[in-house]
Amino acid sequence: LVGHIALSNRLLTPNGDGINDELEIRFNLLQLTLPTPVTFDLYDLAGRKVHAIFSEEHRLGPAVHRWDGRGVDGRQLLPGTYVWVMRVRADAFEEVHAGTMAIAY
Repeated sequence: LVGHIALSNRLLTPNGDGINDELEIRFNLLQLTLPTPVTFDLYDLAGRKVHAIFSEEHRLGPAVHRWDGRGVDGRQLLPGTYVWVMRVRADAFEEVHAGTMAIAY
């Protein structure tokens, strides 16, 4: 279902200097006939979910999301290494992709 997932960088440094202040997530959905739920969540290394970057329905084709390193409370996430998990829920199954990224100040 997912043809390609690309993160703009693996190290987010949201300090306002204009360099790596934002994470851009690009992906391409394939073989869909209806809008499909897609989620992109961050977990700490202990496996606790720390933030849902997005959770929405997507159609066939390319998509782009941007994230500034802030949680739902508006504060920056703590520096460290995080595991990202992207889930695409089709009618018959769920496709899951994962990787790592880091936040540093």
